[in-house]
Amino acid sequence: MTWSTDGLQFTYTETTESGGTITFTDTYDTAYAAPGSKITGISWSDTSGNSSSITWTTLASDSTETYDADGVKSTAEVSAAGLLKESGTTTWTYVDDDGNTQTSSKTFVHYFDNDTNWNHLGGTETDENNVNTHFGAGFTVAYKTKTISDDIPELDSEDGLAFELHGTANYVAETFKGWNDQDEVETTYYNSAGEVLGTSLQQSHSWTEGSTTITVTNGTHEDGR
Repeated sequence: MTWSTDGLQFTYTETTESGGTITFTDTYDTAYAAPGSKITGISWSDTSGNSSSITWTTLASDSTETYDADGVKSTAEVSAAGLLKESGTTTWTYVDDDGNTQTSSKTFVHYFDNDTNWNHLGGTETDENNVNTHFGAGFTVAYKTKTISDDIPELDSEDGLAFELHGTANYVAETFKGWNDQDEVETTYYNSAGEVLGTSLQQSHSWTEGSTTITVTNGTHEDGR
């Protein structure tokens, strides 16, 4: 357990049951956690590659930051001046269904009343796929958008129903194992502004009757918000 040279950060470690190490750092607004001081940040990292950091800042009265207060993407954002801002990142590693190590990450910004009640007013979280989840008050998911880059494919006439519904929309397809250990494909469709137009899910189920393998594939589509 050590303090930084300026006395604002306190670092300590813990050992997990598996023998790994977690390192924690607490950041204070006054040196050596003097009476009346407040924690302005918390971070941790472990020997498995997982980490998280959170900071809290009271925005100045003349801050130009804005946020979506009503959770409606078509209305203008409002000023966040004077609010309590919580921001940070998380990174987590895991093994997927195919035995491959994957990394999930998230950055986030949330706004609260600057009082002792911690009333959540709104915010945004962005994952490793550049999908932005926008929250209304009380952490209610309002809508999602995506940062569209040149490497995201577009639908064409060979894409059948998806093309009929969404035209030349950009799309991102994710494959995962379903209840029957067979691949399921979830696809999200975006317009050029990164707004969700809709989603689709394709599921397959195979079984054997005698010497014949039968495969049934089902697909569903849902409109976006």
